[in-house]
Amino acid sequence: LDDYVMTNPLKRYTNAVEDEDYYHRLKDETYLRDAQLLLEELSIVRLEAHMMAEISHYFQENDIADIEDHMKVQLNDDTFNVFSKCMWEPMVALSKPIKRSDGIPVFSELGHNKDNKYSCNSIENKKHIKQVGVELKKIDSENWASIKTAMYFLAESINNVGKYTALQNADNNSLNVSK
Repeated sequence: LDDYVMTNPLKRYTNAVEDEDYYHRLKDETYLRDAQLLLEELSIVRLEAHMMAEISHYFQENDIADIEDHMKVQLNDDTFNVFSKCMWEPMVALSKPIKRSDGIPVFSELGHNKDNKYSCNSIENKKHIKQVGVELKKIDSENWASIKTAMYFLAESINNVGKYTALQNADNNSLNVSK
């Protein structure tokens, strides 16, 4: 399993497609397709953890205050705001001890998503995040390369799930047509 997860997801999918017998079985056999989807979903979970570990390592290797100072100088106000909301504040929050309380906490007390109206995934903010990535690479290109690889593997694993799900949907559509 570990070897499968750490294999380039694009290569994993290509291998499945190139093995014609296996690919036809994926199209025809629900259990096999579901097993393949489970492998890809496991890959996503593990790659998310791996990516977080790489990001953590990056911030351990590079002084957080130095990174913030660099970003203040290099980024315009809008891009720095995106850096702050989408990267800086979550990293600082992760470095602090978890607030303990008696009983089951109310979600709003957990401190997650305090600014629900702010979207790091908006098209405009993604452009700013790309610029932040350029600056993070300038600070430490070696450790940034590991993060980029982890992000690529994660994105391609998500694409694989979509492709295998499309096989499932195609199979379901053919069942509906034949009814």
